[in-house]
Amino acid sequence: MMRPISKYLLMGVVLLALVSSPFTNLTNHPTPHTAHADGSIEQRVDDLIRNMTLEQKVGQMFMVSIYGTRMSDPNLRFLRQYQPGAIALFGSNLDYQSTTETTDYINVLQQIVIESNSIPMLVAVDQEGGRVWRLVNGFTHFPEPLYLGAAADPNIAYAVGQALGREIKGVGVNMNLAPVVDLTTRFDNLTPTSVLFQRTMGEDPVVVGELSGMLARGMADAGVIGVVKHFPGHSPTRTDSHTDLAVVDIDRQTFEERNLWAFRLAIEYGAEVVMVGHLYYPAIEPVENLPASLSPTMMGILRNDLGFDGVIMTDALGMGAILNHHNAEEAALLAIDAGADMLAMGPNMAFAKQKSSIEAVVAAVNSGELSERRIDESVRRILLLKARHSLLDWEPLDSSDPAARIQQELTSPVMTQAFESAVTVLQDKNGLLPLRPTDNV
Repeated sequence: MMRPISKYLLMGVVLLALVSSPFTNLTNHPTPHTAHADGSIEQRVDDLIRNMTLEQKVGQMFMVSIYGTRMSDPNLRFLRQYQPGAIALFGSNLDYQSTTETTDYINVLQQIVIESNSIPMLVAVDQEGGRVWRLVNGFTHFPEPLYLGAAADPNIAYAVGQALGREIKGVGVNMNLAPVVDLTTRFDNLTPTSVLFQRTMGEDPVVVGELSGMLARGMADAGVIGVVKHFPGHSPTRTDSHTDLAVVDIDRQTFEERNLWAFRLAIEYGAEVVMVGHLYYPAIEPVENLPASLSPTMMGILRNDLGFDGVIMTDALGMGAILNHHNAEEAALLAIDAGADMLAMGPNMAFAKQKSSIEAVVAAVNSGELSERRIDESVRRILLLKARHSLLDWEPLDSSDPAARIQQELTSPVMTQAFESAVTVLQDKNGLLPLRPTDNV
């Protein structure tokens, strides 16, 4: 398997996604992945909801985390009892496993939950490319997203998304917590300031929004649900929300013309899931230090101003940005009350806190603090998402030859095109370019 760093150096790629280059002629794009359910799918989902217990409905709203690479007794008991709608797998779960081991692992996870409630899970990873890369052995190491920004070609973004989706679907993953729609920002010294920098596609909201939308569309057409994140964007904060609340101190005009615009375009291109970040915008948010992930105001902007009718997911509630200011149970209730459909727990949330968060939501409905109708709204969105991607009819994958499904050989030409298109000339003061075969350098 090619290691990317050598190719980065050999090709001399300059990460020039920071140069503004909005698209003016978008042609030959594949058909958008539809976000609308037909009548038969809606009827099936409504029938499912009518037959679910409150506990099962609430379970659908949680993206849980488990521990280790094997199905331990604590993992087994947790999945059987709480029957989550989604699970995120991290390095601690995958640990450089072979593709056969990963396929078997995901098969077992799904079978445990299906035996309990007959509804398969969304199985998610962070496979952004570059340094955020969960599935390693037997998979292509896709480039940093800044390479796509430097190429600035929506068709390449689509092809990369399709290849990425095909590969991870080959072991049973059906959701990718990508692409990143946050913008990179530069100040007077031209130093990139976003905490996410290389995980972004650049600073131009049009380029980033369209590339993100096309990447997600490519994944969807390969059978994997993309999650655009982290609404409404980290730019230009330097604070990492893993450690504490990130404050994004920009005015409303900048918010609307830059950060919001990138997400608007990604949604117009068919994004089906939006992850909301732990980001506090003082100029927008009326409640002091309330992150977007817990904010009715921010989720209202997403639903009403951007017209998003898909699944809203929180960033991991186990991050310092949340737990430094709220307990896990309170955060879960605030997120749902604000309008979140799915609550991500993250890799650092202990079983005890995950369990108590789920139980707190059930108790809030039973006490009247939350209405069951509110729960049903989110569960319906989640189940419609699963139904549109044929995930309600899950079958275990044959683990004997995952490589036949992953098809890395089909990814190689896509990567070559992406790398070549990302090469950018910053300066040519002496007029040396283009080089001729006879030139001495």
